[in-house]
Amino acid sequence: MFNFKIFTGILVLALAVSGLHSCNKYPDGPAFSLLTKKSRLEGKWDLKQTDHADGTTTIDPYKYVLEIKKGNNYTYSMGNISAEGTWKFSGDKEHITFTGSGISGTFLIRRLKNKFLWIQNENSQDIFKYETFNNSAL
Repeated sequence: MFNFKIFTGILVLALAVSGLHSCNKYPDGPAFSLLTKKSRLEGKWDLKQTDHADGTTTIDPYKYVLEIKKGNNYTYSMGNISAEGTWKFSGDKEHITFTGSGISGTFLIRRLKNKFLWIQNENSQDIFKYETFNNSAL
């Protein structure tokens, strides 16, 4: 016997699951987040590794720290050397553009989670993989 309520429930669930998959704005995730893109982006990030376009990987030995601040400012530091500038989303928040004395250029956001930020340099195609900065790691 056909149960219309069960059929409707399954159809709604299937559409919701496929809709979540299509909402994935960034190539490496997440598929869904309750936090805004800006709130996930703002914070202190520690560069962990760089995946180069030639297939090699560099593990960061220098403790590069990127701090993306409210008010669209950023600082970038390595030890006691630092630089600063401004940032903004572009391309429907799929890209981030940095302007200033530190990082400059537009980067494709590949992954934006609370604890992970992966950005790809549009010129070199290198992917910079950051994690939430942890003072105890120093």
